[in-house]
Amino acid sequence: MSVEERRKRLRRETDRRMAERLKGKSVDEASEYLKRQRRRAIRHRCIAKISVDVVTKAGTSGEWKGRTDSIKARVLDLSETGASFFTPIPLSTGQQTKFQIFLPDGSYIEGSAEVRWTKETSSRNGFAAGLRFVQLPPAEEAKVRAFLEELDRTLGL
Repeated sequence: MSVEERRKRLRRETDRRMAERLKGKSVDEASEYLKRQRRRAIRHRCIAKISVDVVTKAGTSGEWKGRTDSIKARVLDLSETGASFFTPIPLSTGQQTKFQIFLPDGSYIEGSAEVRWTKETSSRNGFAAGLRFVQLPPAEEAKVRAFLEELDRTLGL
């Protein structure tokens, strides 16, 4: 599947999910929901590390075995709905993964996410990738919000 075909597929999936969320809402309710979604997805540059569990497959003669490895990476930006990060290895779009984001104060945020995109950054000998949080317990959501609020207060310094 080409990159353009994947983008079209992702856009269609996003449109279907949005239509389901807006079903039965008035125009005013839908407009307010969309405003909240835009505000929630504001990206914040930050200094943090991330650990992502990735499944690698290897084998011979048709017998493939999956192995989960934890890769360490650097967060590029963070929002309430996901994060982008720099990694030394490519990830598969659509892959479900578990992650931990290590914050400067020593605490961490953990949950499950889906790899939404990945692209090679040859000038830096690695890859940039984006995660969409799919399962973030309420306590972890609160940690993300508190960290982003702190970044807003300190201008990310």
